[in-house]
Amino acid sequence: MSAATPQTSAETTSAPAYKRKALFAAAVGYGLDGFDLLILSFALGGIIATFGLSDVEAGSLSTITLFGAVLGGIVFGSLADSYGRVKVLTWTVLVFAVFTGLSAVAQGYWDMAAYRFIAGIGIGGEFGIGMALAAEAVPAHQRARATSWVGVGFQIGVFAAAIVAAPVIALWGWRALFVIGLFPAVFAFAIRRGVEEPDKFVQSRQGHEVGESEGPGESEGSESDGAGAPAVNLPTFGAKIRALVRD
Repeated sequence: MSAATPQTSAETTSAPAYKRKALFAAAVGYGLDGFDLLILSFALGGIIATFGLSDVEAGSLSTITLFGAVLGGIVFGSLADSYGRVKVLTWTVLVFAVFTGLSAVAQGYWDMAAYRFIAGIGIGGEFGIGMALAAEAVPAHQRARATSWVGVGFQIGVFAAAIVAAPVIALWGWRALFVIGLFPAVFAFAIRRGVEEPDKFVQSRQGHEVGESEGPGESEGSESDGAGAPAVNLPTFGAKIRALVRD
């Protein structure tokens, strides 16, 4: 009887079970983003009453969150090119979970604004990385369908927030909505333990390291879409940002 051949990382991450786990992780991450963004809208009336905010201050809390999301998309997108989709996705979920939870103990406008800004950084980071993880976990001909399902996760999160907000506020007040935002931190650990980096990212990093050790060659982020297929020059998100900054 022949000895069993150990599974390689590539074999593991190309299996249907891995694709399902990666898509589930990305979709749930998007759902948590949708939930977090919408609960602020439902809690805003209570926040205004508690802190005595003006209309401008109240409206700025949403704007500040979105500014944080823009920054998070740039920063975490670049980090994901270097450290891995799954690892950095975990960081983004932890950031927005922790600072959403801290919003529950805010004592005024300025600390609430700070918590929302940092939570927004995590939300923006998750947006790009979650979609990248989904796209890299499936073959090219399945990517449109896979990323569409990830987008549906966001809508489910929005719907969940709309369902739970009214009863939670009625029973425990607006702060309880942000306490619920802490629960994604548990999900972050599940992602880190249960999902490996996609093959395309691993191959891209290996090619980048070989290129650095051997001198000028293929551009950063080149990848192959299958055995024997020609490499495609695909600059990473981080490389594009660095090029824009240099220009």
